[in-house]
Amino acid sequence: KTDFKIAGSAACGSFIQGYTTGVLGGALLFLAPHFGLAPRQVGAVATATTLGSVLGTFSAAKLSDSRGRKPTMAYSAALFVFASLLMCWTPNLEILVLSRFLAGVGIGNCGAVVPVYVAECASAASRGALATLPQLMISSGTLAGLVVTFVAAVARSSPSFASPALAARVVLGATLVPSLVYAVLVANLPESPRHLVRTGDGKAAAAALKRLRGRDAASELRELTKAAAREASSETSGGWNTLLKPRVRRRLGACVLLQIFQQFAGINAIVYFTPQLLKESGTVAALGARLGVSDDAAALLATVATYVPKIPAMFGTMLLMDAWGRRKLLAVFVPVMGACLAALGYALDAKAAFATPLALAAVALYGVAFNLSLGPVPNIYTAESFPARARSAAMTTSLTAQFAAHSAVSFFFPVIVASRGAAAALYGFAGVCGACWLFANLGMAETKAASLEEIASELES
Repeated sequence: KTDFKIAGSAACGSFIQGYTTGVLGGALLFLAPHFGLAPRQVGAVATATTLGSVLGTFSAAKLSDSRGRKPTMAYSAALFVFASLLMCWTPNLEILVLSRFLAGVGIGNCGAVVPVYVAECASAASRGALATLPQLMISSGTLAGLVVTFVAAVARSSPSFASPALAARVVLGATLVPSLVYAVLVANLPESPRHLVRTGDGKAAAAALKRLRGRDAASELRELTKAAAREASSETSGGWNTLLKPRVRRRLGACVLLQIFQQFAGINAIVYFTPQLLKESGTVAALGARLGVSDDAAALLATVATYVPKIPAMFGTMLLMDAWGRRKLLAVFVPVMGACLAALGYALDAKAAFATPLALAAVALYGVAFNLSLGPVPNIYTAESFPARARSAAMTTSLTAQFAAHSAVSFFFPVIVASRGAAAALYGFAGVCGACWLFANLGMAETKAASLEEIASELES
């Protein structure tokens, strides 16, 4: 379908977000000894991207409402290209942190506008499946980052590639390729028809809808025009003011809480630091000896192997998102995440022979359960839950909470591991999964199958 292709093209920016996340876990194996990084400096490198993302989300709200969804994605692509060029250089720690910060600004812009763009372009029947595409791209990008760093770790056995600085520049700077591809894809996207209707460009909206649906969509355009007229006549003007209305405010609180649960359930601690945890705990030492590769390469290979199942899991998510709904996915799979985190904490402390397979199985199953629940649901739920005039503001607020929580986890996790041990942090993440399960069952409304206009009308009634 045309709308699937267009949503997939827009979501390619999320591939860069995933690559930026996934590549760091392996790059730290090269960067830490090269720059002599202490735990707090490791946290700073990991946190730079998320701090930039906070800035990016705020700039995206105004830019996407005033200029449009497509120009905001184009701005993200330009930032990705520039940050990638800086990463190819990376002469010192300061430039590394700056380049990752700028990449974070692009991620924040992209992360705020792409879910909104996809939700606004999709029909009600396919919105859940299409809105899952950004998470599929994030997972694919993360896997690509892990594979690239594994290849670099193996290649370091060659004298011409032995320098950890060169290895780090290659794996970090490789984001230039998908950044250029994304820039080309964005240039060929239509603008969101709902945004065009809100700005009074009915002719362009009709053309965009026809391209998305593959047919004339006059009746859908009339419904969008009526909904825009109702919003324009509302007493509340402006997206930020709309968020203060009681029912809208409660829904925003639910979205923010979901984003916090997502991060404090440990996903980016697992992605960033799994190679280091497996190496430093000695979990993969036997694997490296058996394969005749370094501990770095063995840790990365193990991480890649545990990450691969996340990709097919996303196709399951696309099927279940509209069939089961958002609440049921959380209720079923978040407890699985908690059990896996507890098992991983136990395995990292255990000295028995079963510790290695248990740790690897726990990481793999955790990733699958995450992609079936807390991975895609928070952004999808936010993108579809608000009136059009408040959609960008709500996404900005929700993602700011996500990136703030992400920053806290990225910075403090290596510090806690150094002082208390990895198991203590992982057991804490498991407890957060329990709290999220309670919230999904007791405090969350369902949105599946309803149109964006129906959801907005219910909130404002």
